[in-house]
Amino acid sequence: MTTVIVIVTVTVLLLVGLGFFVATNSGSRPRNRDVAPDHQQNGYSGASCGPDAAD
Repeated sequence: MTTVIVIVTVTVLLLVGLGFFVATNSGSRPRNRDVAPDHQQNGYSGASCGPDAAD
């Protein structure tokens, strides 16, 4: 019975810790940083050939 209690306790702590980690990370970090290039704003789609090519 002690093993079951330990497993349940560890699982609950892991889930709570993971949920807290995800909640704090998603809230504190902006989605688009100014440091990284924003591909939607500068029009770069990753295509080097085809109808969307720059040249």
